[in-house]
Amino acid sequence: MQPGQERKAVLSDRAVLASHVKKALAGFHDPTHLQTSPLVGLLALQPAPGETTTMALRQSLREAVELLRPAGSIPFTRSEWFGYRILWMRYIQSRSQYDICNELGLGRTSFYRHHQEALDAVASILWERHRSAETMAATPITRGRDASAIEQARAEALRTARRSPCQPVSLASTIDGALRMVAPIAAQQGVRLRAKIGYSLLQTFGDPAILRQLFLNLFMGALSFAAEDELRLTVVSGDKETIWRLHGLDETRLEADGLFRTTEFVVSQALLEAYNGRLWLDVADDGARVVAFALPTARSRTILMIDDDDDTLVLHERYLRAGGYLVQVARSSAEVHHALAAAQPDLVILDVLMPQEDGWEILQSLKILPTTAAIPVLICSVLDQPGLALELGAADVLCKPITQAALLQRVQALLAPADSAG
Repeated sequence: MQPGQERKAVLSDRAVLASHVKKALAGFHDPTHLQTSPLVGLLALQPAPGETTTMALRQSLREAVELLRPAGSIPFTRSEWFGYRILWMRYIQSRSQYDICNELGLGRTSFYRHHQEALDAVASILWERHRSAETMAATPITRGRDASAIEQARAEALRTARRSPCQPVSLASTIDGALRMVAPIAAQQGVRLRAKIGYSLLQTFGDPAILRQLFLNLFMGALSFAAEDELRLTVVSGDKETIWRLHGLDETRLEADGLFRTTEFVVSQALLEAYNGRLWLDVADDGARVVAFALPTARSRTILMIDDDDDTLVLHERYLRAGGYLVQVARSSAEVHHALAAAQPDLVILDVLMPQEDGWEILQSLKILPTTAAIPVLICSVLDQPGLALELGAADVLCKPITQAALLQRVQALLAPADSAG
């Protein structure tokens, strides 16, 4: 077989790519192994400035595994989490099969089954990315940017969104702000932007700046494909997601000119992906082609952590985010009041031993105020005084140091009654 023929076989064989994915994950922390992996070429990886090929491939693998993370509404102990947790613990954390089986309560057969299913899912994700890279390389890119530059923009957008803290965000106010910014540019092109937005829209969770950039990208990208003098945005809000549709696009150019190969839409897809959203071409009730995108509105549970130790906050926040929870942080009573004024958490995690702060007083104030009395408080402290904590109104007590499994188990137990009532 000639070299060119061999490369063609590799590029067209999904099973071969899956094999490369498995080998790359097995050598996740081996720079030499990753540097020579065929995945670098298959995925058309272009390292960002200051980034090596190894770092770029490791980030792509990590992102693919992260896409297996179930929705935050699914309890952490459910089987839906097994595939994601197995890959994360096995390859990212380099833990042994014995440790993983012991933590998840799995036998060897169940471990292998979930492990293989998760590997297949990661291979499928990267296969689609490989196919996308092939398509982008074979198709002219609009706006004068090449495929590698757009792919780099996509990867950077995804990384930025996933590193950004999440908080409740009003979709109506966010999109209003984006419309005001784009309106003058649209007017210069003779296009009017019109939005039919219900201000009773459910909130979503994310970084306000990232979400505003998402809407800006979509509007700016759509302007280049406007068929008439007006672009209309309609919204349908449901219990689990809010679906947005952009009307007034030139259907003859949508695919011919590559709407979904422009920088704006590629980046928008990445930002939506980070927030478990999606972007696609749809058909409106009148038969016209429209751009549709969806953002989840299913409510994630919010936890307020009160602790003065930054290392503890970072560690426990990582534990909780892995469980699908949104996390707010307060290091003093003043920050506690500010956080409570902004949004009511579903659970408070409190350290009662803090310099210049009396954690017991914070606990008592939370239990006295009518607005916070019903919020369960989990005491996490080096002090082992469960009797006093429970007497003052705490729902449960954990003694530091705390493992991820123990913390998530207690949090799930405390939030379970509210989940059942909802």
